[in-house]
Amino acid sequence: HLDGKMLLDFQIEVPTTGSDLIRTGLLLKNCMAGYIEIVQSKECQIINLKRHDFLCYTIELIKHNNTYRIGQFKGRRNSCELEGRIGQPYREALINMLMDN
Repeated sequence: HLDGKMLLDFQIEVPTTGSDLIRTGLLLKNCMAGYIEIVQSKECQIINLKRHDFLCYTIELIKHNNTYRIGQFKGRRNSCELEGRIGQPYREALINMLMDN
């Protein structure tokens, strides 16, 4: 339900296949390929954030009861500039989106 929606100034892209996760890992130079099994088992969900069709960030959503909580929020080469205070508005907006779904 999140694919294509806007999260403030980013467009959400939801990788749904192993190939999508491998592509994400190659573009952001991170370990998304290692998430294939847990995404397929629905233990977690990965969402990508794009700006102007450029992949910028990946967010790990960890299954918790009947919803998800935000795990990692990483950029290129696992940069974490949005995991702190600067990323708070994005996390709050995403939590609200998840609660509405």
